[in-house]
Amino acid sequence: MIVYRSVLAVIVLMAFSDSAFAYIDPGTGSMVLQMAVAGVLAALFYIKTAWSRVKLFFLKLFSREKKDTPHDDNED
Repeated sequence: MIVYRSVLAVIVLMAFSDSAFAYIDPGTGSMVLQMAVAGVLAALFYIKTAWSRVKLFFLKLFSREKKDTPHDDNED
């Protein structure tokens, strides 16, 4: 609960401040860009993996091959 109040206090103080006189240096901008690219790539990988699972499910569901059924190989 203390963490929640602390985060809320920081958000409120940041929302009502006039100006910060701050800048983003090239290192920070590069890190933010890298995180954005990594997030996009992670989302694409997740979508690809989920799509593969969905596709595999429907391929198994609608496949024409029948499951192995026990049958007698000893026909004389």
